[in-house]
Amino acid sequence: MESDANLSRDALSNEGEFGGLIGESNPMRQVFDVIARVSQGGFPVLLHGETGTGKELVARCIHKHGPRREGPLVPVDCSALSPTLIESELFGHTKGAFTGAVCSKLGSSLRTTSNGFLTLTSTAVSATPTNWFR
Repeated sequence: MESDANLSRDALSNEGEFGGLIGESNPMRQVFDVIARVSQGGFPVLLHGETGTGKELVARCIHKHGPRREGPLVPVDCSALSPTLIESELFGHTKGAFTGAVCSKLGSSLRTTSNGFLTLTSTAVSATPTNWFR
């Protein structure tokens, strides 16, 4: 694991590029180093920032260089779904949980992501129920 991170850091030092991100400045080298380290962790990572700052590219880099790189990368655009549907898409629902829930359903995004990488984009604080994090 550590050798993979060292290889990644060596590759980016020589070329100024890392998984689609390009830059040779010290701040970009720090970003590349953080990506190399967290991609080996296998734990959840929160990428937060303004629109257009490269969060999705960073997520793709973490996936590409991490232990789950052979698994799928499953993006879910939360802005396209209502809060109830986001929860259903991720965790599933039981019959009658909301209007239109005519049968029970397992959460397809989390199931599809098994041994892969899930990215949630456009998550507004008001659209992210706090009970997801319990």
